[in-house]
Order: sequence, then C-alpha cells, then structure tokens
Amino acid sequence: MGFPIWGSDTGGYYEFKDREVFARWIEFSAFSGIMEIGGRGKHAPWDMPTEPRHDEEMIEIYRRYTVLRHQLNDYIAAAAAAAAESGLPIIRPMVVFDRSDVQLSDRWDQYLFGPDLMVAPVWRVGERERGVYFPAGRWRSLWNETERYEGPVTIVVPVPLDVIPVYIRADAVSPLAASGR
Repeated sequence: MGFPIWGSDTGGYYEFKDREVFARWIEFSAFSGIMEIGGRGKHAPWDMPTEPRHDEEMIEIYRRYTVLRHQLNDYIAAAAAAAAESGLPIIRPMVVFDRSDVQLSDRWDQYLFGPDLMVAPVWRVGERERGVYFPAGRWRSLWNETERYEGPVTIVVPVPLDVIPVYIRADAVSPLAASGR
C-alpha cells in the first residue's frame, strides 16, 4: 500500500498449484489498481494447471469478476485521477479512514478501494467465513445492499468460494449503479 496504482499478476509468475488460491486471487485482483493474468505457464480457468483442467466453477468466477471489473472502470478511473492529484493511493490502509480508531491502526487484511469501498479479502485456503471490522458509520454490502451494518462492530460473514466481502461506505452511490451497467 502507498503506491498510487499497483497490481499483481493474478495466479503468480509461474503456474499456480491451488485452484482456491487462484479463485481468491481473481477476486482480489478485481479490487486492485491493475487486474491482469500473466506469468509463465497456464493461468486460465479453461486450461488450468490443476484438475480439472477445464473448470466450469473457475470460469464462472473469472467471468463474474472480469465483468465486475469492467463495471468499476469509471470508479477506478476517478480514483486514479484523484490519486494523481492528491497522492492518495487507490488502495488505502484502513487507518486512512479514521486515524483515531485503534482497531484500524494495524488492520492489514482489509483495505479501502477508492473513497467508498471497503474490501476484506479471503486469504486462507478453506476459509468459508471471516470476520470483517466495520469502522464507525454505516456500511452496506456491494452484493446485497439490503445487508447493512453500523460500526464500529466486527461481524463474521460467509465467504463462499465465489465471494469477496466488499462494502459501500455510508450513503455513497454504488459504483455498480453509477456505471449504469
């Protein structure tokens, strides 16, 4: 964190060994400054280096997050323009949200993506639920806007393989609604 725009080669620089890690990496990449699949060897859900080689579930995850990334283009472009002007990166440590909240001072496994989205990536293999800390204020799920939380509070949320927890700050317009897509 701290660089205005950055990303990673989804799946790594060499063929990945674990399909679940690849799924979670795709989800994370959709909420990074750059989303790309690169590196050496096979890195495609339709020709995987793991079994099954043609993986319908992975193809659906890849499709979902590639489409989502396209829907977020305007939001990301605006955040990038703001980063160029202010130096505030697109991906921001949670402490940037509220420096007085001691729960945010070392919260390394959640981050702000632009001004309005909070992302809580899943990084443990086999994890199907995780705790999400909601700082002061109102938050709603990007996936289901009727799911709302009032912080500060920690909530354990379900994280099936095809879901990365993402929340919209207060009354901000959803970047998906704003995209008109």
